[in-house]
Amino acid sequence: MQHTSSWVPVMMSDEPAPKIRTFLAVDLTEDLRAKIADLLGRLKKGVQFTGAHPKWVDPAGIHLTLKFFGQTDETQRAAIAETLRGVARRHARHTVHIKGLGVFPTPRRPRVLWVGVSKATRLCALQEDLEGALESVGWASEEREFTPHLTLARLKGLRRVHAFMDIVSGHRAWDVGPWPIDEMVLYQSTLRPQGAIYTPLERFRLSG
Repeated sequence: MQHTSSWVPVMMSDEPAPKIRTFLAVDLTEDLRAKIADLLGRLKKGVQFTGAHPKWVDPAGIHLTLKFFGQTDETQRAAIAETLRGVARRHARHTVHIKGLGVFPTPRRPRVLWVGVSKATRLCALQEDLEGALESVGWASEEREFTPHLTLARLKGLRRVHAFMDIVSGHRAWDVGPWPIDEMVLYQSTLRPQGAIYTPLERFRLSG
C-alpha cells in the first residue's frame, strides 16, 4: 500500500507571549539555608504544643525580596533587566547578619513571623537605588519603608497567640550568622496549590 503525505501549513499566532509573575530577590547560601531550617525545626517543636497553627515557610524557598513586579511581559522584563545591570554595577558585594526573631504587625496581633537582617546599611542603600532606578522605567516606588527580613511563617488567626509568642520570645536572640550579598536574582514565581515554584531568570552580580 502506498502512503501519501500532505503538508499542513502552521499558522503563526499573533497572540503575545503570556505574562509571568516576577520579583527580584537575594538568595541564601546553602549553609545559611541549613541553619534556618534548623531554627524552623526548633520553632515547630515548641509551637506544636501551644495550639497555634502557623503556616511555616519551606526553607528551600526562603529569600529576601527586594522588589515585587507582579505580572510582566517580555518588553517589561527587558527594561527591568537593563536597569538592574546598571544598579549592580554601582554596588559592591558586602555582608549582612541574620539575627533575631520578630513579628508583623505587633506581638498582640502577629501575622508574619520573621528573622531579622542587621548590619544592612549597604543593603538598604542598594534597595533605595533600585527603587529610584526602576521608577524611571515605570515601576512605582514602594511606599512602605524597606525592612530587610526573612519570612518564617504566616498566621491567619489569633488562636493561642500568647503561647505562640512565648515560643518566639524564647528564640528572639537566635543568631543565624553572616550573609554575603553578592548578587540579585530576577525570579519567575509560579503559584500552585502545594506552594509556589521559583525559577531564576537572570542573575546580576554586584560589581561596584
